[in-house]
Amino acid sequence: MCSSDLPDFLTLQGEYIEAFHQVRLLQIQYTNDKILNDEGIVSTRRLLESEHQVEDRRVAEERLYHSLVLAGLEKAEIIALRDSLHLQPDMILRAPVDGTVLEEYATAGQLIDPSLVVYRIADLRTLWLVVDVPFKKSLDLVPGGVVLVKQRQDRKST
Repeated sequence: MCSSDLPDFLTLQGEYIEAFHQVRLLQIQYTNDKILNDEGIVSTRRLLESEHQVEDRRVAEERLYHSLVLAGLEKAEIIALRDSLHLQPDMILRAPVDGTVLEEYATAGQLIDPSLVVYRIADLRTLWLVVDVPFKKSLDLVPGGVVLVKQRQDRKST
C-alpha cells in the first residue's frame, strides 16, 4: 500500500459529495412536486422535469462513485466520506495481491496514470524453480514432490 497527495483526487471527492447531496435534495423536491401534482397544484410537466433532474443527477453521482472506486477507495471509505464530509487528502494505492515489492517504477512527485505500473509485486511464499537435473537423478523425482535446494559450494580454494 502506498499513498499520494493528488489535487484531482480531492476534486473528485468534492464532486461526489456535492452530487450525492444534490440527489437527496432533488428527491425531496420531486416528492413535494408529486404531492402537489396529485392535488392538481403543479403540472405533470413540472413533475416529469423534477423526475428527470433526479435521474440525471443520480447518473452523475454513480459515475463519480465508480471513479472513486477506480481511484482506490473502498465502499466503506466512500460512505464515510459522504457521511463525514471530510475529504481524504491522500490517495491510497492498494495492490490486488499481498506480496513483496520487487521494483518501483514511479518516483515521488511523478504524475501517475491509471494504466501505469507503479510497483512490481510478487508473492514469495511459494517459489518456483526451473532446474536442469541429470537423467539418473530425475528418476527419483515425482510431480508435486518436495526437493531441497542447496547452494553449491565453490570448489576452488581461495
